[in-house]
Amino acid sequence: MLLENRALYELEGEVPEGLEAVPFGQGKVVRAGTDITIVGVSLMAYEAARAAEILLQHNVSAEVIDLRSVRPLDAEIIVRSLRKTGRLVVAGYELGPLRSVGGGGGGSRPRRRGST
Repeated sequence: MLLENRALYELEGEVPEGLEAVPFGQGKVVRAGTDITIVGVSLMAYEAARAAEILLQHNVSAEVIDLRSVRPLDAEIIVRSLRKTGRLVVAGYELGPLRSVGGGGGGSRPRRRGST
């Protein structure tokens, strides 16, 4: 299933040369940081990058991760970032009653298989 937020259609920005295949199930660090990790997907990844710019004005260095997919979840990229920053914000948005993108995973921390 593909979810797109129509708000993205209105955004303007640079278009990369050529086509790049997006690896399914692999997130991408879109901004390196050291103080906090902000994770988002779709529109919330864009908003996370905007929030990182604002935080920088307050001397907070935010690492921004665009998950690019939620299932499968790239937990490894989150764990690597958390080892560096020690703090996590999951940016999500509501899809309707009792459904959201991002909100469901905020209460649990990513774990490696076989660990507790």
